[in-house]
Amino acid sequence: MSDRTVSVLLLASRFGMPYRVLRCTQAAGTRVHVLGTIAAAGLRRSRFCTDFALTSLPVDGTYNEALATAINQATQEFGIDVVIAGDAPATRSLITIQSLLRARIFPMPELPDFDVLNNKWAFTQLCQLMHVRSPQTWLLANKTELESFLRANDDGRSFIAKPLSQDSSKGVIRINGHTFGRAATLINYVPILLQEFVEGIDIGASVFCNHGRIEAFIAHHYNRGRYTPISEASIAADLHALLGPLKTNGIFNFDMRQTGNGQIYYLECNPRVFWKISMSMLAGVNFVAQGLSALGLMAPPRQSSAPNDVLFPKALVLQAATAPWQLSASSTQALRFLYADPMPYFSETLGFERDPID
Repeated sequence: MSDRTVSVLLLASRFGMPYRVLRCTQAAGTRVHVLGTIAAAGLRRSRFCTDFALTSLPVDGTYNEALATAINQATQEFGIDVVIAGDAPATRSLITIQSLLRARIFPMPELPDFDVLNNKWAFTQLCQLMHVRSPQTWLLANKTELESFLRANDDGRSFIAKPLSQDSSKGVIRINGHTFGRAATLINYVPILLQEFVEGIDIGASVFCNHGRIEAFIAHHYNRGRYTPISEASIAADLHALLGPLKTNGIFNFDMRQTGNGQIYYLECNPRVFWKISMSMLAGVNFVAQGLSALGLMAPPRQSSAPNDVLFPKALVLQAATAPWQLSASSTQALRFLYADPMPYFSETLGFERDPID
């Protein structure tokens, strides 16, 4: 490690998730340059974006030698030390062309592991193999098969229909035999993954893996603008069972449901950066800093032994209205985070930044 500031190139195909990665990357003490598509152009409004280079090349998860050339050109122009992907298509693109790149690459899984973990059907099969609890799941070819399944199982149960690999809950629909007609108009993908609906609350967990070893971990519940870290030893054990045998690298995020009696069902894995990555950082775990440390580019980051709740504006207002005596200096850290870079925040809040639907 040297005293020189690390320069990072962020590859982005959209705005929302890459913006949150940009903030975590800058908070690690780096200079962040962006190579992005037109859908990511809003990132140039961030005061933490050192340079923005627009590319007309597709960043869509496919192998593209021209994209590798563009990354190498940006590497030379900006003096880049490491390249990081800011979203799912960018991650797969970077994995496929990493052997062509001159700069170092942020730790990521190998392509076969990425494709298994990123595919919701393959992930549920992995959970079954590793004896990790997941909902009963079916893979249906089209809406005709879905309708036939629902008619044959019209016993009051609800199900969740979802695409195999889209992110940010795109295309996820709760459905049963009585609501098929309305829900079917919203399903514009094939095949259709169908999971038995699990009563409970949504929770999540994120890790950084170094050759299968979990080196950073946080689990959380998010509701009404409040990000609440949770302590549940079984989650870390489950994630070790899933990721350890793969000897894999990188950031991984998991969506789960926790029932009233505490049972946890694993729904899907995102083998990449994730939407709440800046919330995790504010709670005490910066996953980007952890990856840069694994590359030897900076000292290991300090991780909070007791991650704190993070209150975004809605939760802060509710707290101030109902229990103002519980407010503390840490209660406003998310507000300070948002207003430290106001242009992207207001642009996104007002709807000027809309990510493409895959």
